[in-house]
Amino acid sequence: MERVGPLGFAIQHCGPGSGAVGEIKELMAISRNVCGYLGIIGFGVWIFLTLKKKSGLPRWTIFFCPLITLWLRALMVHVPAPVGLPLAGGWGNISHIIWFAVLALAYKDTSTKGGSV
Repeated sequence: MERVGPLGFAIQHCGPGSGAVGEIKELMAISRNVCGYLGIIGFGVWIFLTLKKKSGLPRWTIFFCPLITLWLRALMVHVPAPVGLPLAGGWGNISHIIWFAVLALAYKDTSTKGGSV
């Protein structure tokens, strides 16, 4: 099995118990936490703006926001085996795809009121 990226490179050349691998894992955890918190803040701002009708989207689109739909990942353990694994493993990507599709279909451009392009 071929390992790619900095972690794979460090494991191949320094061994799995080396200090380099530990440092890379620590940096990966920090960056995952930072990106997670920034994502939560961003989705929260978007929900707030949508509730205040400042985003050009109807309020019902909030139900498809990944901040809401990512919590449905806990229900994936109840999906039967052949379908459950891809759903559980890719739920983050699936929820983002659904959200962007809903946004693309529901967005109404209000910047050209009364005029033609």
